[in-house]
Amino acid sequence: MTITEAAVKFVHQMPSGGTVTVYLWKAQGSGEVTITFGDDPHEFPYEFTALTATTDWAGNTLGSKERLCKIELVGDFA
Repeated sequence: MTITEAAVKFVHQMPSGGTVTVYLWKAQGSGEVTITFGDDPHEFPYEFTALTATTDWAGNTLGSKERLCKIELVGDFA
């Protein structure tokens, strides 16, 4: 088994139209995945663990309180 580090971006669309975006600069995945057999999806738990990074995806240096993730809120959340 090999463990691969990856950059992860989650985007959640709110019913009000706003979005919540979570960036993990460097992460390791663990667990399972969802596989569809015919019309029946089978879900297997999966999670990501944020790892300490010193730069963001553009190569910019991250501050000491920015090294795991960034959360961005855009739009209406009412």
